[in-house]
Amino acid sequence: EDGEHGERKDPKWTRRGGEVKIIPQGRPSVVFHAIQSHNLDKPDVPDEGQFRTENTTTYRVEYVGPVRRVHTTVEWHDPRHPTCEHVKPPPEVPPTVKMRVVGKTSLKYDRHLVNEAANYEAFEKHFFEHWSGLNVLPPMHDPVPVGALVPQYYGYYVPVQDCDEDKDEDAEDTDGNSSAGTGTSPGYLSPILLLEDCGTIINPNPLTHDQRTEALSLIYRFHFAGWAHGSVYHRNILTQPGPLSMPPSKRSKDTPSFRLIDFGRSYHVDNTNFKKSEWMGDRFSEETSMKKLFDMNSF
Repeated sequence: EDGEHGERKDPKWTRRGGEVKIIPQGRPSVVFHAIQSHNLDKPDVPDEGQFRTENTTTYRVEYVGPVRRVHTTVEWHDPRHPTCEHVKPPPEVPPTVKMRVVGKTSLKYDRHLVNEAANYEAFEKHFFEHWSGLNVLPPMHDPVPVGALVPQYYGYYVPVQDCDEDKDEDAEDTDGNSSAGTGTSPGYLSPILLLEDCGTIINPNPLTHDQRTEALSLIYRFHFAGWAHGSVYHRNILTQPGPLSMPPSKRSKDTPSFRLIDFGRSYHVDNTNFKKSEWMGDRFSEETSMKKLFDMNSF
């Protein structure tokens, strides 16, 4: 209503503030003196009595200044029970959260860590997804939760050493596969595989039937994607309070989350891979070991 550039704006709206006045209302207390009528002309005659009226004064606060009505479609809300989005309490999970991570290192000449890093790079995207509903994984008959299969992968970090022109060519490389050196090397510096901390080693004994089924489904899902683990032991299955879709304060050990770890010996096959027959044997062996671990001979 002021116009595109304020050309119709009333000058009174240029005033940026007003003032608050305190205005008294009612009547203050009044004192009356009683004097005999024949003594009215005698100022030195003392009062014969006095009385005071009641004080009925009240005060009103009033704003004096520019006032402009703002038209809005927002309905009135009870301030004791706010429902507007901007006054709701913040979510329990902040926009940024702290994550616990694990750094894996290797022994000298050991290739398992670099192999594991390469496998993490090759894993399908759904291996890392925290929640995607329920699914049936053959040969199982009942649906199981399908969350993240492996820890979140945060990178493979290789140490960088200063190289002098006159340094011995036999000095250690970043994988620790050669040695010797000039004697000035700090020694073997292991690469670091940085992963999500997924809890502690699983203990199958207290788990319910449904929880055992969910943990067992990890290896079936891994095999279904064409992978063989190569090291199926209880130490390579981790558990933590869940579900992970809830804030940490609302997770419970009664609803655990499971994760498969340690892929230094894992490998992938497809229909053209010469390891297909080897993979079939490893698959049978690994599934048998998992069923024995969780005492799940049938579904």
